[in-house]
Amino acid sequence: VEFYQYIRTFQKDRLDAVRGKLEQAIERDPTFGEGHACLSHLYSQHARFMSTSTEELRRLADRAFLHARQALLLSPNSSHAHHALGLAYWFSGETALALDSYQTALSLNPNDTDLMADFGMRLCLLLDWEKGVPLVEESFRRNPCQSGTFRMALVLYHFSERNYEESLRQALLIN
Repeated sequence: VEFYQYIRTFQKDRLDAVRGKLEQAIERDPTFGEGHACLSHLYSQHARFMSTSTEELRRLADRAFLHARQALLLSPNSSHAHHALGLAYWFSGETALALDSYQTALSLNPNDTDLMADFGMRLCLLLDWEKGVPLVEESFRRNPCQSGTFRMALVLYHFSERNYEESLRQALLIN
């Protein structure tokens, strides 16, 4: 539950505590595939937000891959495991592999609004507005409590289209 609360806000000060609790859960049950996927996700976020050196970034990325792969071994049809692998690939600069993992995850669970928003955000960052914007917009239609962070994709899109008023409106909706 704390993991899902964290990914709604991405509050850096909660990252270590949530990661510690997931590590304890996996120690108690090493076959907990969902826990490995969540932990992979957190290691990717830790690398993204808190790494202070290239060496630390590589170490955190390696841990993200380790847990994503373990999640896939334990639960090969888990959309969350494929999502975690996509995120690890993305932050390691393996864009094509990341997009493949995201697509697999979405095909396994087309109703996961967090996945939908994250995949849409990645596509928008690649300027693939045609595929990315509808995913982000649909995620907010289905889940009004979706993390405002994903609105950045809509901010960028509307700004690129010179629709500055809508871009600003979306920016103001970000928490």
